[in-house]
Amino acid sequence: MKDTKSESGLRALKIRDDVIKELHYAKEKLKIESEYICANLDGSPITIPSILSMLRRAREKYKLEYITSYGLRHTFGNIQKHNGSDSYTVSKLMGHSSPRITEEHYYSEDEEMNDAAMDKIFDSLLKTANEKPNNNELPAKSD
Repeated sequence: MKDTKSESGLRALKIRDDVIKELHYAKEKLKIESEYICANLDGSPITIPSILSMLRRAREKYKLEYITSYGLRHTFGNIQKHNGSDSYTVSKLMGHSSPRITEEHYYSEDEEMNDAAMDKIFDSLLKTANEKPNNNELPAKSD
């Protein structure tokens, strides 16, 4: 394994039991004997070059546009953000040393997200304005 940029890069991510069951089933079907949950056909651990090779073969097979492993990582971060995950959670999942890094890369430049935040502010202001009586209204005319 490659060293990480920071200590926060070393992390354990939970894998659901049903996903582990499917991975074990796939290993049995492919007759892979390995202590690793995800392994190459010969049972060795999956390495960065093997991941890049799998990615290249998938791109060719499904006629996908070129994307790097970094691009996939960036896509993961954006999907988490658009699904409503907060920057702290995304920063932990991605191994960033602080939420600030995540916010700089995924949250600050998002016009759609910024527009939605402004809409929430305006909706809240309008709701508040409609709930309170307007003291600036002129009294009703009396004849």
